[in-house]
Amino acid sequence: MVDAAAIGAGIAERIKAIRLALDRQQAFVFAPDEPPRELAAAESAATAEHLVLRALRTAADPVNHGLLMRLRDDDSSLAELSRRFELSPVSTWEHVNDLIQNGLVGRSFERDLVGLSEAGREYVAFVEAIIESATATAAADSDEGGGR
Repeated sequence: MVDAAAIGAGIAERIKAIRLALDRQQAFVFAPDEPPRELAAAESAATAEHLVLRALRTAADPVNHGLLMRLRDDDSSLAELSRRFELSPVSTWEHVNDLIQNGLVGRSFERDLVGLSEAGREYVAFVEAIIESATATAAADSDEGGGR
């Protein structure tokens, strides 16, 4: 069973990070004495929906999907990912950053490793469960004599 709360927690961390960055920018550039504006519940829900859909869209990119599937087994260096996916280091960096921005992977600069976050692990489990279900259903339909 997929833990939607783990994926949601990863998205919530991203929302928190974005809000903190916006608050710092507002305090520094626009109005240093003005308190940060709180999001209304409806705005908060719309923001969460936007970031969830953005994470799904980012993860569904064929290269990003391949990276996530590769990282389910263990962490990897950017150089190894570049070689494995036949991408330039710059392209690999950008794909990994897209996944980081969406809370699906994390990076350890000290060890030069990229790995799945808890949200990323749950996303991978979600996709694998759907694939397994589709495969089993297609096989069962095939065993029953084909299509309709």
